[in-house]
Amino acid sequence: MKNQKKSFPIIDFHCDLLSYLRENESVNANDPNSNCSLSQLKKGKIFIETFTIFTPTRKGSSIEALKQINVLKTILKRWSNHIL
Repeated sequence: MKNQKKSFPIIDFHCDLLSYLRENESVNANDPNSNCSLSQLKKGKIFIETFTIFTPTRKGSSIEALKQINVLKTILKRWSNHIL
């Protein structure tokens, strides 16, 4: 018991996957170039992930935010076997 390593859940409160997918519409949520693909998060044993919705403050930014929310909805439908 003395040499066992303790395992703690990893919680990440910032992930740019949604904006990456909006900027690169030809790729999917498992694209390793995102550096935060669903498979990479799973491999890294991320227990909780917060998908950040980010857009610079400017005219039309709320529309971009809604598009990122739609990307999240698509991820939740299409990749549900990787989530939860």
